[in-house]
Amino acid sequence: MLGLTVWQIFGAMCSATLVVDAMLDAPQHDAVAAVKGLVSRRLGEKYVDQFSFEVIPAIDDGKDVLEIGNDGGKVHIRGSSGTALAYAVQWYLKQEVHTQTNWDDHVLQLPDTLPQVSSTVRVEKVSKYTYYQNVCTVSYSMWTWGWEKWESHIDWMALNGINMPLAFTGQEKVWQATFKKFNVSDAGLNKFFAGASFLAWGRMGNVRGSWVKGPLAQEFIDGQFDLQVKILARMREYGMIPALPAFAGHIPEEITHLFPHAKTYRSPNWGNFPDTYTNVYMLASSDPLYVEIGRTFLEEQTRLNGGFTSSLYQADTYNEMDPSSGDHDFLHEASKAVIDSMTQADPHAVWLLQAWTFNRGFWGHDQIQSYLGGVPDDKMILLDLYSETIPIWPRSSNFFGKKWIYCLLHNFGGNTGLRGNLPQYAQEPINARHQSNGTMVGIGLTM
Repeated sequence: MLGLTVWQIFGAMCSATLVVDAMLDAPQHDAVAAVKGLVSRRLGEKYVDQFSFEVIPAIDDGKDVLEIGNDGGKVHIRGSSGTALAYAVQWYLKQEVHTQTNWDDHVLQLPDTLPQVSSTVRVEKVSKYTYYQNVCTVSYSMWTWGWEKWESHIDWMALNGINMPLAFTGQEKVWQATFKKFNVSDAGLNKFFAGASFLAWGRMGNVRGSWVKGPLAQEFIDGQFDLQVKILARMREYGMIPALPAFAGHIPEEITHLFPHAKTYRSPNWGNFPDTYTNVYMLASSDPLYVEIGRTFLEEQTRLNGGFTSSLYQADTYNEMDPSSGDHDFLHEASKAVIDSMTQADPHAVWLLQAWTFNRGFWGHDQIQSYLGGVPDDKMILLDLYSETIPIWPRSSNFFGKKWIYCLLHNFGGNTGLRGNLPQYAQEPINARHQSNGTMVGIGLTM
């Protein structure tokens, strides 16, 4: 259903005010080769030659477009990217073959010869970005996945038009390389890294260390990074813009001993964990070491990824934790330090921030404005993570001019269930876009 939401619902909104958005561009990719590989894997090799594919220019500053018709006895699909072509395949399967590929990769029951298209279709995407994933889902559902599952799931993303997926797997390898440049020992990192199934909350500074049998194994760290290399390669083949991790201020305790003059403090207790496993150490945003560590992390990440970066970075400093001060200057400086650490390594950096942070009572209108004010408007995209239930955009003046994505959280981590307010899902993204003054630049699924 996500693909229909993204393209069909927004497709009825072509008269809406649009914001020119040239912040992020898709990587160069061979879209035809990508979608042929998908057809071979998902439908079967014998169906590849029953399609013909063609790349056409995008519209309106990089927004995708697709066309479906017939040509010489083949189903002829034209699209502006790998994800546009893949989405067109899914559209065709639903409309003409009355089937679809799904989350669980069930074998499709297809005729030996695919039917011709009954009516030529052209669909123009109104919003440039279609986001997918939640930082917690990586630990809820995905930390045990191998390449076979990831390959199938990335195909599912492409078939549903997703072009901005989160790519958080394997980042502990980069943190190792980064903190070792600041002389943090293996023992210090072992006390910092959370256990494998709790990595999401370790990465967001909620917990630290592992309370299960032993520290995070090096074999796991290396294997996860090797997996990330494959994940990023496949995402790039489709022309997706992966959201990569970045530094948000959380540090191993050992940093406080190695740099005794650095300004540090402890984050609040999270989830009533014992002090040993929470109250994570944080660098003050005013300390020069903050930007230095953040820059180093992105440099190491790009190096380990063979020179690749998407320039889109996701980081959350205050996930379910209140800042230590509500002072305007403090909040302004806190966000400024994050984006400064990014742009020192990558001048094209854009910060992807989860607005889930602002669900807590600490964050009133003025506090949100102060925090977002530390980042230039063209350097941030916000994920309104729970738009269907607790939207932040109406009480933050559309995030004070920042671009944002309307997200459906729905089932918290990929849980299955037959439920949902379909009329709301069909109408509210349209209403939000009309009221956003052009700052809403996409839709997302954050389960």
